[in-house]
Amino acid sequence: MYGMGNNFLLVLIISIASFLILIIIINEVVSRWLGVKKKSLFSYQHVNDRHKKIEWAIRITFIIFIVIGTFVNIHREPSETLWFLETWNILIVFIVIVDLLQAFMEWKYVENKKVYISTLIQLGFFVVLLLLLFVLIMNNFFGLI
Repeated sequence: MYGMGNNFLLVLIISIASFLILIIIINEVVSRWLGVKKKSLFSYQHVNDRHKKIEWAIRITFIIFIVIGTFVNIHREPSETLWFLETWNILIVFIVIVDLLQAFMEWKYVENKKVYISTLIQLGFFVVLLLLLFVLIMNNFFGLI
């Protein structure tokens, strides 16, 4: 079968909702377990001004990579795209690098040293969920759809 199936939208909504619910649950559990202040899911706070400048440099670099990757892959055959220049791969690497920077800055500058452990656990869980989602998508959700 080519194209999207009849229930693609339903599977997409359920997958995204499950993904968000699991991230919220892990955020709650890790925050309580380590005794750190709970982070808001959609807000972001820089540790200091240096952290803000470094992160903006990373953001600009990744925007440039996304633009270059898009132009390179647009001018190639669809079956010959460069996987490392595809937008979702660049975004995943961006999220991992930004969270690693956040954890490093928390480890170095925040008084409560458990905060960086919380960030690393949440990052690890996020990566595992992304890999699981990738495996499910590549295997057609093991025939469930």
